[in-house]
Amino acid sequence: MRDIQDCYIRACYESSGLALVDYPASLYELPWDGMDPIAVIQNTLCNIEKKMGIFPNIKGSVGESDIPWFNLST
Repeated sequence: MRDIQDCYIRACYESSGLALVDYPASLYELPWDGMDPIAVIQNTLCNIEKKMGIFPNIKGSVGESDIPWFNLST
């Protein structure tokens, strides 16, 4: 569980929009009002995948013809 906590904290810093040299010393000093919560979640998941050794988890490149499209018109 501590690894997941570390991934979350790293994601918070990555989502802050601050340059690496401008990171505050405390998690409480991050600009929480200006941070996108979805970015925090996505960065957390990427950091967990990195910790697991499966990031990036894309095997080869995906061509446009490989993307499934659905016709939503009725």
